[in-house]
Amino acid sequence: MWIVKRAVPVAVVFALVSVVTAVLWFVRVSAVEPQHLVFFYLFPTVLVAALYGSAPAVMCAIAAACCAACPGKAG
Repeated sequence: MWIVKRAVPVAVVFALVSVVTAVLWFVRVSAVEPQHLVFFYLFPTVLVAALYGSAPAVMCAIAAACCAACPGKAG
């Protein structure tokens, strides 16, 4: 049972960062080069910090930074 208890924050982190990445990718593709979309990664980090504490929040920040640094080209 302790494995499930420790795996839930990890799953939430990756789910939230994946959803934010998908939404930002869609906005980037459909809009004309909006600026500073990377700041939207702060919302899942703050949410994870409030729900699960600082260790999962740090993991969320690292995952968000990796997703934000990917040089994907749209179109």
